[in-house]
Amino acid sequence: MLPIIFFSVLFGLGLSSLPATHREPLVAVFRSISETMFKVTHMVMRYAPVGVFALISVTVATFGFASLWPLAKLVLLVY
Repeated sequence: MLPIIFFSVLFGLGLSSLPATHREPLVAVFRSISETMFKVTHMVMRYAPVGVFALISVTVATFGFASLWPLAKLVLLVY
């Protein structure tokens, strides 16, 4: 992870030293990529509760409702 951060900082510094005419197209590409990733994350988070419900349904179907007690205790403890 550290090499990625180091490269990103160096790339950002190099990009900021470029003239605005060369810098703006790259900044526009990175903004487009960023917006796309936010949209994908939003779509995944929108359907995440359905996936969690499906996983819990399989657990309840396999082990019964008694398997929900540890989860309920955790929820009560955390919240």
